[in-house]
Amino acid sequence: MRTGSHPPDSQPDAPLPDKAERHPHLETWRASLDRCARKASRKRVHDLRIATLRLQAALEYRLREQTPDADGVRAVKRWMKHGKRLRRALEPVREADVYLELLGSLRDPAPVPDGQIVHRSSCCLREIETLESRLKRRRATAAEALQAAIADHRKRLEQHSQQMEKTLEPHGTGESAAQTARQFFDRLAREFPELSGRNLHAYRKQLKMVRYLAETGADTESVRLAKACRKMLNAAGAWHDWHVLAREAKRRLAKRGKEDGLLAVLRTVEEEALRRALDICRRHAARLVAGSCGNGSAAQL
Repeated sequence: MRTGSHPPDSQPDAPLPDKAERHPHLETWRASLDRCARKASRKRVHDLRIATLRLQAALEYRLREQTPDADGVRAVKRWMKHGKRLRRALEPVREADVYLELLGSLRDPAPVPDGQIVHRSSCCLREIETLESRLKRRRATAAEALQAAIADHRKRLEQHSQQMEKTLEPHGTGESAAQTARQFFDRLAREFPELSGRNLHAYRKQLKMVRYLAETGADTESVRLAKACRKMLNAAGAWHDWHVLAREAKRRLAKRGKEDGLLAVLRTVEEEALRRALDICRRHAARLVAGSCGNGSAAQL
């Protein structure tokens, strides 16, 4: 999923606790969980999903970097178990939000290479309305299930987060986190030497870990790696969103294959998004690989 702009919530978000400077990922996650428990708005669902992913990455890094005591390891594993369930509950809500945003963007006239503007056909607009209606109903049901899941798992999640707090205490300058992120990326580059539409989604899923690990460091290499990963993930995520929405339209719409219908439009947009995503990912990955060969970090693996 892409990041992106979000409509403002009807209620202002509460400020983060003072302790955020000590455990930023943990405190951001706690604040996001609290806000989403009160109201599962589009922005709050997105923020909680990202906070959960970042906290999971930080925990996995800490477990690799050091050997916590047995209680800390158990607390981390228990939190991971409940965190995975939370992510599963978040996913259908977040998906519906993204697909509704994409469908809304298709209502506008579309520019073509010769500078003309092509208006959507009446058939396409009707199919957009049909799919939007189904997605809104699905979103409402998924949001209720999400808040029930938060209520069910929240106490245990917070208990385990308190128990594992020492595991997240900062160590060193953050350079080791950058090195770990670089090692992840170098391994990923070897696993995916040629990117295509067949493997881009798998590549994207693993690249997220590189990004979140890189974002834990403040040195130049961490910043450079995180920035490149964000650009690749945004492009690959945009393509994947259109790809899944096209599949959803094919499955849900009664009339298929019409030249001026929604599915034809989605396939065109998906193809362009894939072309752009592959171009961006290949260029940035090649630059990072070249930088890695230049500084010899890959040779340390």
